[in-house]
Amino acid sequence: MGLQTSDMQGLIVRGYKTLTAATYILLKITDVAAATKYFDFLAVNHITTGEKLKKEEAVNIAFTRSGIARLLNDDILNTFSREFIEGMSFRQGADKKRDQNTKMSGGEGIESAEPEERPMMLGDRGKNHPSNWHWGNENKPVDVLLMVYAKNKHALEELTTNIFTNHHQGVEIVYLASTYEYNPDNPREHFGFMDGISQPTIKGFSKENEVEDKRTHINPGEFILGYENEYNSFSPSPFVDRNTISEGMDAHPADPEKNDLGKNGTYLVFRQIEQFVEAFWEYMYTHTKEIAASKTEQAVKLGAKMVGRWPDGRPLVQAPGSGCPVTDATLNDFTYADTDKDGLMCPLGAHIRRANPRDHIHAGRNPKDSLDLSKKHRMLRRGRIYGEPVDKDFNIDNIIHHHSLNGSHACNNTTKKPVTTSIGIENENAVRGIHFMCLVSDIARQFEFVQNVWANTSSFAALHNEVDPIMSPRPTPEQPDCHEFTTPQEMTRNRYKNIPEFTTVVGGAYFFMPGMKALKYIVKYSMANGAS
Repeated sequence: MGLQTSDMQGLIVRGYKTLTAATYILLKITDVAAATKYFDFLAVNHITTGEKLKKEEAVNIAFTRSGIARLLNDDILNTFSREFIEGMSFRQGADKKRDQNTKMSGGEGIESAEPEERPMMLGDRGKNHPSNWHWGNENKPVDVLLMVYAKNKHALEELTTNIFTNHHQGVEIVYLASTYEYNPDNPREHFGFMDGISQPTIKGFSKENEVEDKRTHINPGEFILGYENEYNSFSPSPFVDRNTISEGMDAHPADPEKNDLGKNGTYLVFRQIEQFVEAFWEYMYTHTKEIAASKTEQAVKLGAKMVGRWPDGRPLVQAPGSGCPVTDATLNDFTYADTDKDGLMCPLGAHIRRANPRDHIHAGRNPKDSLDLSKKHRMLRRGRIYGEPVDKDFNIDNIIHHHSLNGSHACNNTTKKPVTTSIGIENENAVRGIHFMCLVSDIARQFEFVQNVWANTSSFAALHNEVDPIMSPRPTPEQPDCHEFTTPQEMTRNRYKNIPEFTTVVGGAYFFMPGMKALKYIVKYSMANGAS
């Protein structure tokens, strides 16, 4: 069966690269009846589907566990995945109902002594702890995510005024997460590296034909509910009773007597991650032992080894030297087993090897089985950066020069003045970073597995005292010595110690982004039953 893109929200099908301006409006439902009318207005008039864009704008919507609970009922909510129901900041033994609003920490910035399952698993400890977040914790819970895209900033302002300022009801803003204008010709993150290169090739999508290596093609059910995944099965999907409200929805694959609420929808993981650009390049510049012609090139080489790519996106396994040419078509066309099994070109602990090990040997598996395993843990990324860059052209020399003039102490030196827009204050208390978003059909098997097992585990690839050098916390009570990074060499390896944290999580939540039929069901059910 082909993909029903007309029933999908557009963010699944495309990242809206031509829509360079975007904002993410995080909302709390204050009046269910009024909010339902607003969601109906959006569903009928503005929500963008997976069909070809008809306008130079896009609007998509997603709901957290608490949002679904307000609009539907507990029986339906309990058909969702455990991870979604519990939420990103789940604390074992805590009452999950928001109405209880129990405190997540014993005080400002102090972690609770109660067992914390998900923060521990995801590495949200210390300053990353949910109690310190700008949004998504129990002090600032979120019910709804409204994602708005337009061709430029002026068009975005007009669109948000039209769809939100002039029409919203029953909701209030918890946090307004704006973005820095996207450049499709030079998509960089704040450290200065090309971003969004390693996207999965999904069967049935138009880009499938652009990638010749069929081994890397992935079943759509890894990212879209209601389709076969890499296990040739269906990821668990929420369901509803068959009745007049759910009429027209597809049958659930596990129970034909129920209708599939998840069909053509997905789970959306959203984490706001602040980046410490000056601290990153200060460490590279002052600690590098890599061999290069100048101190700046030495710093860039160490940064590239931690990431796994040069700043312009060339993978180290294809371009071990900074001057090695690589075509755009081959930026994502490489494996490790035959070319770099010992990590001499791209270190075993580099960020891109942990995020997607490809055919790197897993627990004694051969390269083919390792590649098959990696395909079961991929994520479809859809995030964007926020905040002013240190250098508007993301020129590494200029970024390092900026550092040398200003210095750094593991923090952003630039103080961001909040900007007031027609719908509120954007990125309050934020400086610069990335709004990490990914779409998955199984939160635990994909996002949480990569974060916990591959990124945050110090024994990944038989390493010791190393975690992801870009995104992982260090050290932690469980891994007190995980502050190292190794770059293998032909003779003697280079080992770096006391690596600071270059990022901090400042917000996050798990969302369900329904298909269009499911979205209309949610609205109809809420209207008919007065869910609260």
